[in-house]
Amino acid sequence: MSNKRKQIANEPCSAKRAKYSSNDTETIKLEKDYGKLIELLSEDKIAENVEKPIMYALGYLKDVFPKNLFENLPEIIHLHQLYTLFKNRTQVDLEIDSLRTDLKILLFHFESSSDKETLICYTDKFKEYVKNEVRDNCKNKVLIDKFLDKILVENHLTIDSETLIQDYRLSDSDISNLVHIGLLSIKNSSTFWFSIPNLGKFRRILTSTRKSLVDLLRRQRYKEINLRLFFDNLLIKKHKNFKTVNRLGVIYVICDLIGNDSIRIVKSPMGLTIKLNTD
Repeated sequence: MSNKRKQIANEPCSAKRAKYSSNDTETIKLEKDYGKLIELLSEDKIAENVEKPIMYALGYLKDVFPKNLFENLPEIIHLHQLYTLFKNRTQVDLEIDSLRTDLKILLFHFESSSDKETLICYTDKFKEYVKNEVRDNCKNKVLIDKFLDKILVENHLTIDSETLIQDYRLSDSDISNLVHIGLLSIKNSSTFWFSIPNLGKFRRILTSTRKSLVDLLRRQRYKEINLRLFFDNLLIKKHKNFKTVNRLGVIYVICDLIGNDSIRIVKSPMGLTIKLNTD
């Protein structure tokens, strides 16, 4: 990086940070988020300090899910967000499969605007959500109870119609109801995805947030921005894109976009930088 670029990157940071009082709630939160993100993105930092690093990362990503924005949804974690924090994706997949087998977590299919993704929910949180937000508004409560108590243990992302009909004695009408409710979605003529109902708002905000950060980086001369400068710009709301990203939560969004290979982290003399993947 040239001296000129270093000067440009440095000047706004110190100047803009000085405008804010240490009592400013948003400033304090973003400063904490910045420090936590630096820690999370440091190689092997979690593995060195935590006995069960993947469980710790799952719990942390659950905690940063913006419940204030989606108060009726269970906390949702993207499988690829964990890939951001751990180099060994195979180990992540093995640990996640073990947790799923033990029914501590559930896996769900999710179609974003660009790809098919896997979502993770804690089992107890998902069941609580379905009972409170889905079952109470459904006429066939017996079907919902059967799904939660028996069918959900088959959670391998998909389930075939033969299993639903022969093993669980569901009728075609029952299956259609589960699809209509959103607990199942159609993969093909004989197979269904397990899914989370009522994700319309989540999908819209996630899509717009991803686009905002990608567009922001695309407009930069080198398709990158220093992480410290990025957080400072969030504080001053320099552009509507910063506001959009901050709405969903910076840590949640950056872990999401690194994990799905839209952006990457680059080390530089100025610290960590987020850079758009253009390949």
